[in-house]
Amino acid sequence: MVLSIIADILFLAGIALTIASIKNKEEKDYQYYFSITGYPILIVLFVLITFILK
Repeated sequence: MVLSIIADILFLAGIALTIASIKNKEEKDYQYYFSITGYPILIVLFVLITFILK
């Protein structure tokens, strides 16, 4: 339970920092591209797992 809450907070923080990076027009590197492609995959997996487990 606690680990799930911590993971959700870190996930949301990662999304917020990626959006801030885009807004501030920071230099883009491999971490930027990984986060842009990784977050949608994580969201889809989270939704699928949530529906499968219920």
